[in-house]
Amino acid sequence: MMVLKPIRFDKELEFVYHRRRLEAAVPLIRIGLVVGGLLFLMLLGADALFLGAEWWSLAPIRAGVAGFCLLVAALHFDGKLLLPPEAAVLLVGMAVSLANAYTFTFYPSFYALILVVAQLVVGVFGVGIAPSIRSLVAVQAVIAVVPAGFMHLVSQDPLIQIQADISLLVGCTAWILFGFLMDQSFRYSFSLEREVEQASAIDRLTGVYNYRHFMEMAWNEQARMRRFNRPLSVVLLGIDGLGDINANYGVHTGDEILRSVASTCVASLREVDVFGRISGEVFGAFLPETDEQSALILTNRLSQLLNSLEISDSGDHLRFSVSFGIAGLSQSNETVELMMDRAETALATAKDRGGGYIEVAPAVPILVGSEAVSVS
Repeated sequence: MMVLKPIRFDKELEFVYHRRRLEAAVPLIRIGLVVGGLLFLMLLGADALFLGAEWWSLAPIRAGVAGFCLLVAALHFDGKLLLPPEAAVLLVGMAVSLANAYTFTFYPSFYALILVVAQLVVGVFGVGIAPSIRSLVAVQAVIAVVPAGFMHLVSQDPLIQIQADISLLVGCTAWILFGFLMDQSFRYSFSLEREVEQASAIDRLTGVYNYRHFMEMAWNEQARMRRFNRPLSVVLLGIDGLGDINANYGVHTGDEILRSVASTCVASLREVDVFGRISGEVFGAFLPETDEQSALILTNRLSQLLNSLEISDSGDHLRFSVSFGIAGLSQSNETVELMMDRAETALATAKDRGGGYIEVAPAVPILVGSEAVSVS
């Protein structure tokens, strides 16, 4: 028998999901509040129809709550509500429920079930605009409890009271279950989106960033380092003679070398460093808050680790070498592409020396007056 389990995320992913839900919910909340406010004004017509002259005494309450809904919808800046979305939904649900309950105390007792219908309509709005299950449960509890409490206070007919209580309990419970199913649907869509994002950003063979995503992350880091005037370095590393290894030992051996190099680098780098596969045999690492001297120290450590790796193939222990090219951010206006070009030139120089070497790209000269000055 297949058992359906709720979709849950770890703490970090739950935060991302909740943030996206809020971003998607804010426009819906604003639309829902505007529509709800207009509908609340339209209820003045029902008051006039059933209450006669008394409806004038209720008009300020109806208009006040409608104005409150419209005011909360209008209080936003830069696409965000000034009130926290969950608090906004709960406050509006409380205000509407209190106004409905108070208004219907003026109605004859046999009209009391109209209050139930009105509250369940409010519950539909709660399902549509609540940004989380927690806020949905809170809103539905308010929608069910407030009118039931008012009916008890005004000594409503016991039979009508029981009917109203059961209707509100069943209706609000149904809205909570429906909201839970909607949330699970959102979570499923979110998990699929994450899988697609990861598939488009990750190199399938090695499990590290692919070139496209690596460059996107590098551009972000370069912009941040430029804004705060902080050092930044890039290290490119290439596996020497990988084509010959593939030809002599098979592609599976070359793939195992690529995976070993990638896993060793990931284990040795910091979490803030950006690491990815640039091309067939070349990997790259962007190192924030790292100048060329610090990058050279890190690269020496990586070189010792990588150049000591061995791959077993049919009982043989295969050794290989890795070359490195380093470039630091020379000027605040230097682009990522220029840094990569300098690092690639340094990597090519290291390979031309026979492989297994480390080369640091020369500083970029800039013109001061009519003289070229080297900046490192």
